[in-house]
Amino acid sequence: MSRWTGSWLSGPGSARESDPAADPGYRGERLRLPEAGLGSVAGTGRRFLALLIDWLPGALIGNFLTTNPAVSAMALFALLTVASLAAFGRTPGHWVVGIKPTSLTGAGERISFGHSVLRTLLLCLVIPPLVMDVDGRGLHDHVARTVMTIAR
Repeated sequence: MSRWTGSWLSGPGSARESDPAADPGYRGERLRLPEAGLGSVAGTGRRFLALLIDWLPGALIGNFLTTNPAVSAMALFALLTVASLAAFGRTPGHWVVGIKPTSLTGAGERISFGHSVLRTLLLCLVIPPLVMDVDGRGLHDHVARTVMTIAR
């Protein structure tokens, strides 16, 4: 019991130090993705920048055209995200920073419309993207069976 609570209380790094088998290696290794370059897991910085780029138009439009800018911005963000994912396989923000969501069920294919809707709705809840695993996948990525990869 003390080993479990000791590793839990000491933080995530201590479990890896005490158990070499728990070492996940690089981000995406468990998903059989390359360590670096095209197809590797996109970093948190790129993902956040893409989110900011996608959020900005909705926030500006919502601020100027409605009385409830927060709800309008969220709705416009969700609409832009789902439409972009369905039509192009990525959002404008993803395109600018060179990343794309990739389906884990279809061997690197674009994500389906249903998965893009599910992923976007969870992304709008804010908390799921903050709960990340060792591969850098948020809870919204787990549910939608996706991973953000480097596209260029």
